[in-house]
Amino acid sequence: MTKRSKSPTSSMALEQAEKACSKVIYAGETLIDLTADTVSAEHLEEGYTAHDRAGNSIVGTLQVPKSVQPKDINFYDYDGTLIDSWTFDDLYHASDLPPNPSHDGLTAQGWNWTLLNLKMKVYTQRLKMNVGQMYVTSDGKTRAYITIYDTARSSIIVHCQSTVSGGVTIDWGDGSEVQTTSGTGYAAYPHTYAQAGDYVISFTVNSGELMLGSNVTEPFVSGNVTGYGNTVKELRLGTGITTIGGGMCYNCYSLTSITIPNTVTSMMNMAFSACYSLACVVLPSNLESISPNAFSNCSSLTVVSFPDGLSALNSQIFNGCYRLKSAPLPPGITSLQQAFMNCYSLLESQIPSSLSFIGIGTYNNCYSLSAMTIPATVQTLAPSVFSGCRFIKEYHLKKATPPTMANTSVFSGIADDCIMYVPKGSLQAYQTATNWSVYADYMQEEAE
Repeated sequence: MTKRSKSPTSSMALEQAEKACSKVIYAGETLIDLTADTVSAEHLEEGYTAHDRAGNSIVGTLQVPKSVQPKDINFYDYDGTLIDSWTFDDLYHASDLPPNPSHDGLTAQGWNWTLLNLKMKVYTQRLKMNVGQMYVTSDGKTRAYITIYDTARSSIIVHCQSTVSGGVTIDWGDGSEVQTTSGTGYAAYPHTYAQAGDYVISFTVNSGELMLGSNVTEPFVSGNVTGYGNTVKELRLGTGITTIGGGMCYNCYSLTSITIPNTVTSMMNMAFSACYSLACVVLPSNLESISPNAFSNCSSLTVVSFPDGLSALNSQIFNGCYRLKSAPLPPGITSLQQAFMNCYSLLESQIPSSLSFIGIGTYNNCYSLSAMTIPATVQTLAPSVFSGCRFIKEYHLKKATPPTMANTSVFSGIADDCIMYVPKGSLQAYQTATNWSVYADYMQEEAE
């Protein structure tokens, strides 16, 4: 290696180095030159100092999100970003929920749980919860962000249903004339784009209510497009939307995010079925019902946040959501059937004490579950509730008398080293009960 010789003009070089704010100059040679780069306060992390191109001192203002680790109470944005996380003790001492996040074009409507309800429900049952942020568009319009890939196949059809004649206008986003709907009930509105590219379809509800979709398996955007499911990328709902129609986003496999306002009270069958790119769902605070298969086969879905008032999850709502890891049930749930079938990645699920009946195949093939507690309120277990849950190593049964078990398929595929813990003094009752007796060798009394 050649050693750089010391310049006789080193003092002059040092003087130059001190004066060159964005350069390193030694012996008349520029070793580092940052003067071609733009350094601004908004691109420099908050608290750090630097110089801009002119050599002026600046202080960074960029707020870099800090890593947040999941705890007992997790606060998610609509896109799945974990904003904050609390322990049970944090919740106990909290006087307010975390501040609402901010996004251009959206107005935060608050979390889908109030602090009071969260404290009341969590502390009565000690349940872990996901809390989600709800939004409505800033101007009240509903927007569908789409991509047209092929000019030869660029004709689309929008399916919607209005309660008031002439209450909805559609802006196709390509400079064409804004279209006003006519009549009430279901209607289909065709449109053809002259060029391929990205467009935003805007729906303005001037009066009444609007339901997107046809309430069947036809999505709200369909037609002669190249893979219509690949057309819709993002959906932001505005005012006037109270019902998400059946099949609204069925097979919209490029849909990555949706914001749902708290005005939505019902979600029809297969509303988001086969939305393969959808990663997070925040269900609105006023949601009352979800119809069958609403999120079935959403294979990228990892997080679900339920609202306070939801009481039923039935008919394969999350069937085939292979990556779903976190979906804590709301404490007031009263009906649960086939909800998490084939959710291979589900790590934890706490059954609330509001349940008296666990329906058929609720946790069928949930391979990642390692333990399960069945509260004393559960009176009946339907067939195949835990069938295929071969990695559950512990069942904790809290009812002193054995719940009615429909047949022996409830725990079929049970691991050889699994233990069923039953209440003190109940061992014989469980070991001799109808259908329970098949699993007698797995049972032992819970330690006091």
